[in-house]
Amino acid sequence: MSLGQKYVAVVAGADTQMADTIRAGIAPLAGVAAVLPEASGAMGLLADLKPDLVFLDITRDRSAGIQALKQVICTLDQARVFLIDPGTHPQ
Repeated sequence: MSLGQKYVAVVAGADTQMADTIRAGIAPLAGVAAVLPEASGAMGLLADLKPDLVFLDITRDRSAGIQALKQVICTLDQARVFLIDPGTHPQ
């Protein structure tokens, strides 16, 4: 990323409210290129987008979430991955 450009982010597995909160929180530094219902089924899209940041909810289905995390780390070695927990989101 060069000076003046925003990071590219993807939110996977989060509900709409959590995705909107993340989008608002990172807006000064990053743009959300996609909000995906899950990461594991969208690895091709993730590879095409080459996001700098991936926000991943693994709480709905822990074993599938851990598998998706492994895939993201292997496929997008340049990306920073943040695990999110919608249970901590303020209502």
